[in-house]
Amino acid sequence: MSSTNQTPPDSSTPVRVMLISTPRSVSTALMKCMSCIKGSLVFLEPYLLACWFGKDKKFDNPFEGFIQPDDIVDVLGELEATNIDYGYEVTETSYSWCKTELEKEYPQKKLIFCKEISHSIRDHYDDLPIGFRYIFLIRNPMLVFPSWKKMQQKVLRIPMEDLNLNRWTEAMIPQCKGSVYEEMCNQFEFVKKNRDPNPIVIDAEDLLGNPAKILKTCFEQINMPYSDSILQWDSSDSVTRDWVVATSCLQVNKVAGMYNEAIESGNFFAPKQLPNPNDLTEDERHFAQDGMPFYERLYENRIE
Repeated sequence: MSSTNQTPPDSSTPVRVMLISTPRSVSTALMKCMSCIKGSLVFLEPYLLACWFGKDKKFDNPFEGFIQPDDIVDVLGELEATNIDYGYEVTETSYSWCKTELEKEYPQKKLIFCKEISHSIRDHYDDLPIGFRYIFLIRNPMLVFPSWKKMQQKVLRIPMEDLNLNRWTEAMIPQCKGSVYEEMCNQFEFVKKNRDPNPIVIDAEDLLGNPAKILKTCFEQINMPYSDSILQWDSSDSVTRDWVVATSCLQVNKVAGMYNEAIESGNFFAPKQLPNPNDLTEDERHFAQDGMPFYERLYENRIE
């Protein structure tokens, strides 16, 4: 995974930002906030979708062991019925396609912003875009794993008790357990050496607790003008028509609603309190404990 820093042909404009996030960490809300900045172009999880469904996909059935093709006939019918008429065809994408699209010139844009989930980039660090500032968005694993299970329940429509994290497949949670956070630590070190010598780390609860302070500091570091006006945005989903997003992703959201809270938001919501460990299920506690040392390592680098 070796590569060197390079200057893209359009290094002067626009500002380019790659957001790499742990799952369920307010990343879609931050993406919507950024997409409402005039002159922005945002990408929603192109690497994750390439990993699952693109030309070099790794898994024929990301949910193998939980559902079989015959189990989702009704869901497929619902997806067809959404009649969403915009977005790109995900089966035509690849990891290299993601990098190429992000590095294009876009001379009429002021901001190129890509939101990505960390575990989708595993084994493909060299396909991370060049000429970007990198932001790593983290969240305490005690909040992430319970929320992740709830999100998967919306998608899979099976009882929560059947979603024990220990049964999750390589596609659902690559490398499994706390190494979701270890993987992000590895990406952080790669980015420092090969893409952005000063990557930014934001903790989700810090962002939610004081978005003005965190975003002002962040914008100073990426050389973007900041105004408190960006803390309020249109709560409709109309902005999704301007996103670079796969049609299938929008269809799944229409049916399962995993992005709805963020897409229908008009501002950042309040931070969450950490749960009592005894209130977590055994698998949630186990995964959170495995991830905590790597989370804490990244947390030490956060902006405050």
